[in-house]
Amino acid sequence: MPSALLFKYMSIILVSVSVVCDNMLKDLERESNLLLTRKQLPMEQDAFGAEFRGEILEPYDEKKEAEWRGNSTNYTF
Repeated sequence: MPSALLFKYMSIILVSVSVVCDNMLKDLERESNLLLTRKQLPMEQDAFGAEFRGEILEPYDEKKEAEWRGNSTNYTF
């Protein structure tokens, strides 16, 4: 009789562990899919405009920058 009772308890424990493990695996798979979607979707939808983005070119004059830097330090607060 004790071995039958032990078998019953062990089968209940195994089923419980199996359910918990299955739930953990489902949660991990759901999280993995969410992270993968967040990573891939912006690239697939060109969210950052990589196709049409060119290099930004601005005119540069060393004298104007030196003058600007010289004037910007004269402010008092």
